[in-house]
Amino acid sequence: MARLLKVPEAASRLNVSEKTTWKMVYARRVDVVRIGRSVRIPEEAIEKLIDTGTTPADTDVVDR
Repeated sequence: MARLLKVPEAASRLNVSEKTTWKMVYARRVDVVRIGRSVRIPEEAIEKLIDTGTTPADTDVVDR
């Protein structure tokens, strides 16, 4: 079973503010589980967000 994180815990994992995390929730950029009025973010959703938001390094850049 997936571990569910509260918004402050997810914000800490992402190293962003709680406000930013709430904005991601409202914009549906991250999957959530609603239990009544409570919002929980599965750990897998955090990993997915990181994987899809990662930009590969530019290998064509020449060191000077």
